[in-house]
Amino acid sequence: MMELEREYRAALELASTGRYQDAAAGLEMVLTEKPGHIPALLLLGKVAFYRRHYRRSQACFQTALIYEPENLSAYFGLSFYRERKGRRLFVAGLLSLLIILLLAGAMAYYALSSHLQERFSRLEKALETQAEYNAAQPERQEALLSGLVELSRRTEDIAGLQEIALAQHRGRLLDLSAQIGRLADSQITLLDRLEELVEATRTEMEKLRQRLLYGD
Repeated sequence: MMELEREYRAALELASTGRYQDAAAGLEMVLTEKPGHIPALLLLGKVAFYRRHYRRSQACFQTALIYEPENLSAYFGLSFYRERKGRRLFVAGLLSLLIILLLAGAMAYYALSSHLQERFSRLEKALETQAEYNAAQPERQEALLSGLVELSRRTEDIAGLQEIALAQHRGRLLDLSAQIGRLADSQITLLDRLEELVEATRTEMEKLRQRLLYGD
């Protein structure tokens, strides 16, 4: 009995100086001789905890309660593990919530990206159509001017004979020139509207980007 006490006190001295491995070895020897040595069980529970041997530490406190069901130190040791388990469950819940939020954010970002991509595609098609239309205008105008030149030549050839017809042709030429002017004005108006549409789209994209980055 005295030998066990000396072994226990030596282990207690080692534990107080931070030599937990040596202290644990001495305490295991004491418990081998006397499994119900309560001070050794409690001290080994603490030492095992400091060494991060949590299962052994918890088992020591549980064994101490088997021998002394009303031991407060053993209850305190086990209550720490219950609290630690609760914290782990809480952290696990937070991680699960974070994963759900990340998935929801990713899905929202994907949906928004698809929507923006579709709008960009429509805008690009509209711009391409307008560009093709604008590219065809010089050819049309050149053809129209060639026709006017040819018409002028023919008019000059028959100027003396068909003065009335020449006057009618001149009136038609004036009307055609007015139509060309209106067509040019409509093209300028259409280009202005397209520029406004592009600017509005850019503004909307910037707002959406700000919402994604900083929220509403």
